[in-house]
Amino acid sequence: MNRDEEQIPLCIHLDGPAFMHKKESFQIDLFSLSQTIMDIQHMLDRSYAVLSGSQRVTQKDRQEFKLIANKFAPGSLEITALLSLTPAMIPLITEYGPTAYKVIETTIKAFELGKKLREIVKNGGSVQPSIINYNNVGMVNNGSIENVVINNSITKEEIMTEVSTYFAALQSSRSHERLVNHTSNKSVTKIALSTCENGLKMETSVTDKLLFKSETRLDDSVKKYYVKIHALDVETSTGELRIYEEDRLSNPIRFSIIGSQELKNYSLALNIDKLSINALPEFQTDLSGKKLVKLHVANLSFNL
Repeated sequence: MNRDEEQIPLCIHLDGPAFMHKKESFQIDLFSLSQTIMDIQHMLDRSYAVLSGSQRVTQKDRQEFKLIANKFAPGSLEITALLSLTPAMIPLITEYGPTAYKVIETTIKAFELGKKLREIVKNGGSVQPSIINYNNVGMVNNGSIENVVINNSITKEEIMTEVSTYFAALQSSRSHERLVNHTSNKSVTKIALSTCENGLKMETSVTDKLLFKSETRLDDSVKKYYVKIHALDVETSTGELRIYEEDRLSNPIRFSIIGSQELKNYSLALNIDKLSINALPEFQTDLSGKKLVKLHVANLSFNL
C-alpha cells in the first residue's frame, strides 16, 4: 500500500431467502447484485464529491478513490471491502476535506438523515430549499457553506460534518431509493453497510420501500412542448421523446398517447426533427427536487 494511501475496511452485508438455499442450488440474480453494489458505490461517490467540493468523481479521481473487495463470507453475502483513498492527490476546498473514513461516515449518516427528511416530506413538510435544523445546525440550502448559522456552541468541524451530511443526503436521494428497491421478500430482504471496526452502520429492508417511494403527480393543466419523437410502441401507444431546451435536446422522456388519436401521425413524427405537442406533464418529487418523468400527449402538430 502506498504510504500516503488510507484504506478503511467497509462491510457490505446482504441477507434473505436468496442466500438460504443449499450450497449446490445457491442462486442469486447477478444483475440485481451488481446494481446493488453500483448504487452503494454511487452513494460513496456523492459523499466524496460533497466533501471534496467537486461536482462528480472524475476518471482521475477514480484512480485514487475506489472500493476494493477482498473477502467474501458464505451463508449470506458479506463482502469486506477496502475504501481506498490517497488524500495527497485531492485538491481540498477546505481544511475539512475527504478522508476514507469521512466518506464512509458521511455516506452512512446521509442515508439515515435521508430517512428523516423523507418522513418530513411524506407528512407535507419541505426540506428544500428552505431552512433545516439538524443536530443544532441551521442551514440555508443554496449550496453555500457560508450560510451556516450556529444555533448553539459547536465547533466548525461539527458544522462542516452536518452540512456535508445534508448535501450528501439530497444528492444521493435517488441512489437511496434504488438501493431500497433491490430488497424483496423473496430474495434479498436486508442490505447493510457498516464500518467493520467501530460499528457505524446503515441498514435498509423491504419495510423501507413505502418511505423511499417517490411521489408522482399528474399536472391538471395542458402545456405545450417542442419535441423530437425518437421511439414509438404502437401496441401500447407509448414511446420516448426529447424536449427542445433552447438549442439542445433534453434526456429521453417517456410519453403516452391519450384520447382518440391517429397513431399513424406519431409514426410519421419519427421522421420529423421538430414538432409541437400539447400534453399533461407528470412529475416525480423526492429530496432531489421536482423532475419531469412522463408526458401524456393530447395532440401533436407538425406546424410550429
